[in-house]
Amino acid sequence: MKHIYSDVIVILLGIIVGYFFLFSNAYLDLIIAALVGVALIAIQKENTSIRFIPRLAIGSVIFGVGVFVLYAAVLYFFERNTEMIIKFFKDIAFGTLFFAAISFIAGLLAIVVRGFWSIKK
Repeated sequence: MKHIYSDVIVILLGIIVGYFFLFSNAYLDLIIAALVGVALIAIQKENTSIRFIPRLAIGSVIFGVGVFVLYAAVLYFFERNTEMIIKFFKDIAFGTLFFAAISFIAGLLAIVVRGFWSIKK
C-alpha cells in the first residue's frame, strides 16, 4: 500500500509541474514526462522486469490524461473558452497519448538501466 501512495505522489507532482511547463519552448514538458516515467520505476522495489510494467503503464496514462485535463480545466474556468477546448480536442487527445508514450518509453529505459545496474552489483 505504501507503494501506491508514492506512485500517486509522483504522478500528482508530475501533473502539476508538467502543466506549468506545458508547451514550453525549451522542451521541458518532454523532460518532465520522461522524469515521471523514470521516477515510477525508481520508487518500485521489484526484482523482475515484468512486475514493473503494469504500474508504469497505468501511471503513464494517468499522467498524460491528468496534464491535459488540467489544461482543459484551466482553459474552461479561467478563460471560459469552450470553443477552444472543442476545437483542439483532437490535439488534446493526441497530447495525452504523446505524454503517456514519452513517460512509458522513459520508464522502459529505466527498467533496462536498472537491470544493468543489478547485474553490475
